[in-house]
Amino acid sequence: MAETLAAHPDEWSSYPPFRGTEDFRNACHDWLHRRYELADGTLDAERQILPLPGSREGLFFATLTAINRGPPRAVPRS
Repeated sequence: MAETLAAHPDEWSSYPPFRGTEDFRNACHDWLHRRYELADGTLDAERQILPLPGSREGLFFATLTAINRGPPRAVPRS
């Protein structure tokens, strides 16, 4: 492992992409299909899988999907 870290010093000290990597989202997609025997086309890795760094972010995004049903609204910045 030390060799891998030493070979890629510019990659291990930064945050991952906000939406996760495409490879990771596809791996999640494939695992969900195998685990739950989902039909083809049931799940879209690009639009329906969002890796999260923690549970608070998940609760925040779940709340946004629940309340963001109407027309767009301006939200004042504090």
